[in-house]
Amino acid sequence: MSHALRRLVIVAGVLVLVILPLSAAIRLTNAGLGCNDWPACYGREALTATASVLPQSAMAMLHRLAATALAIVILVILALSLRAGRGRPALALLALTVFLAVLGIVTPGAHFPLVTLGNLLGGLAMLGVLWWLLLGLAARPAPPYPAPSVRRMARLGLIVLVVQIALGGWVSANYAALSCTDFPGCAGDGWSAAGMNEAVRLWRQLPGDAAGTVIREPAGAAIQVLHRVGALVAVAVIGWLSVMIWRLGAAFRALGLGIAGLLTLQIALGVAAVLASLPLALVLGHNAVAALLLLGVLTLNHRLTDRGNAPVFSEMDRAPGGGQ
Repeated sequence: MSHALRRLVIVAGVLVLVILPLSAAIRLTNAGLGCNDWPACYGREALTATASVLPQSAMAMLHRLAATALAIVILVILALSLRAGRGRPALALLALTVFLAVLGIVTPGAHFPLVTLGNLLGGLAMLGVLWWLLLGLAARPAPPYPAPSVRRMARLGLIVLVVQIALGGWVSANYAALSCTDFPGCAGDGWSAAGMNEAVRLWRQLPGDAAGTVIREPAGAAIQVLHRVGALVAVAVIGWLSVMIWRLGAAFRALGLGIAGLLTLQIALGVAAVLASLPLALVLGHNAVAALLLLGVLTLNHRLTDRGNAPVFSEMDRAPGGGQ
C-alpha cells in the first residue's frame, strides 16, 4: 500500500506543479503580460491582443482538467492514508482542495488582492503538504540528531520564507510590480505613511476605470518596498541557515548547498525581472524557484525532526569550557 500511496502523492505533486504555473500564467496574461504594449498595459483585465485569446482558453481548459484530476487523486490518497494511519496530512490536503475550490467559485475578480493571495498560498501549501507526506513515505536512514540551535533556525527560516513568498504574492496581486522599476532604490514614494497604511490593509479593493484597467496607486510602491525589505531579511536568515547546515557535516552538506544555490538564483531572477521590466519568463521563473526553495527548507525541517543516535553540535553551540 505504501508504494501505491507514494506513487499517488508523486502524481498529485506533478499535477500541482502543472497547476501553479498555469494559474500564474493565466492571471499574469489577464493582467496585461500578454498585451502588445506590455508593460504599459500592466493591470488590464481584458486582453488587448486577439492572438492571446486562444492560448488563454487552452491554458484555462488545461488548468480545469488538471485541477479536477488533482481532486480525484487527493480523494484516493485520503482513503489510502486513513488505512495506513497517515490521515492527518491527507485531511489537510482535502481541506486545502475544498478551500481552493470554494475560493475559485466565489472569486469576485482581479480587483480583490486577498483572493489572489489566497489562491497562491493555498496552492503552495498543498505542494508543501504533498512534499512532507512524500518525505515521510520515503525509506531512508535517520540523520544524526541536530543541535537545538539548528532546528530553531530551520523553523525560523521556514517562517521567514513563507512570509516573503506571501509578500511577493501581495506585490503581484496588487499589480505593484511596476511601481518600482529601478533597483535597488524605488522611484515611487514607497516610504510614505499613507502608502504603508494602505499597503498592509488586507481587505482592500483595487480601483479601476470603465475599461477594466486597474489603476496604479501610491500603495503599490509601499508594497514593493515591503517585499524588498522582506527579501533582505530572507537572504540574511536563509543564508546563515545554509552556513549552519554546512557545518553539520556530510549528512546535510548537499541540502545546504542546494538551498544556498536556490537562494542565489532567486535573488538573480528577482533583480533581472525588475531591470528587464518583468518579462513573463523571468516572472514565472521567479515563482518556480520560490516554490523549489520552499521545498528545500521543508526538506531540511523534515530531516531535522528525525531522531538519530549521535548528537551533532554546530560550532556556535560549543561554548568554551562548556560541558559538551
